[in-house]
Amino acid sequence: MGLVRHLYSRLDDVDQALRRTETRGREQALRLEALDQLRNSQQLAEQMIGTGTAQTRKVHQGIANIPFSILGNIPSTAPVARIARKLHDGINNDIYAAIAALNRGVGRQLRGDAGDACDRTDDAENSRDQNKSLHR
Repeated sequence: MGLVRHLYSRLDDVDQALRRTETRGREQALRLEALDQLRNSQQLAEQMIGTGTAQTRKVHQGIANIPFSILGNIPSTAPVARIARKLHDGINNDIYAAIAALNRGVGRQLRGDAGDACDRTDDAENSRDQNKSLHR
């Protein structure tokens, strides 16, 4: 009789562990879905920032071309205007390239961190379950 009770008790333990595992599986599916939505939103934001930055750069360059062109057509200011334009355009290109690189880098980091967080949660739950089953 004691053996049967023990077996039923173990069966009940296995059944409870299975239910916990099924619940965690459903929770994990929800986390993965939320992670996909987060990644999609982040990629969209990264694209929007990239597009906005590119448009701002074009407008900025278009506006800067006006005084440089005017000053470049005046003989007394043309040499200095050329130097100023080169300096401006170099700084302008470096700044917008840095903004674009930062945008891409932050996007990659956010996508990586979101996936790592999900993996860390799974690892912690699996480790906890393994420890419980070892101590029985």
